[in-house]
Amino acid sequence: MNEYEIRILKAHDRPTLISAEVHLTDNSAIRSARRMADGNAAEVWRGSECIWRSSELVAKLRWKGAAQRRQQTELPPAE
Repeated sequence: MNEYEIRILKAHDRPTLISAEVHLTDNSAIRSARRMADGNAAEVWRGSECIWRSSELVAKLRWKGAAQRRQQTELPPAE
């Protein structure tokens, strides 16, 4: 039996629900998170390792990361 933390993210990607649960496998914890999320973004953590993120959250994080990289690599305006 492993201990898991399930985080349901709604507004501004901040956790609105954090549930501590015990499951036999990672897959059963992920299934529980999907049911609890009910279409919202979610994460499943086993200790300090995030073992699953919903696809909506992954896409959002990739978009934010790409935007930050663009800002960091842009050249300042020429004078």
